[in-house]
Amino acid sequence: MPGKNFVLRTSPQETANVMDAAVADLAQRISRQILEGRPPQRTDGPAQALALLHLLDHIRRAAERLQRNAAADAVRAGAGYPQLGDACGITRQGARRRWPGPFDHLPDTPRSIR
Repeated sequence: MPGKNFVLRTSPQETANVMDAAVADLAQRISRQILEGRPPQRTDGPAQALALLHLLDHIRRAAERLQRNAAADAVRAGAGYPQLGDACGITRQGARRRWPGPFDHLPDTPRSIR
């Protein structure tokens, strides 16, 4: 089946550590710029924490949109629910619940994959 050549080169914990650090750094810098309207500087307090929370919510929504698009791209390339699940560390059934029917909504998807 297409898509079986996907192999993670890092452990889930290693990947999570790298992503958490990168997103935290980016979110801190952007929230300071949004809050202060100038280059990042160290500020603390509720306004900074709320700006960061607001920004992280937008990052979460953007990541969900990007994940949906990547799943649709993987389906177009021939991946099935088992491969989608493997890529996200969830079961085939979990992938089916997260992305119900992507095979039904893609006009260029071969019928044999559906």
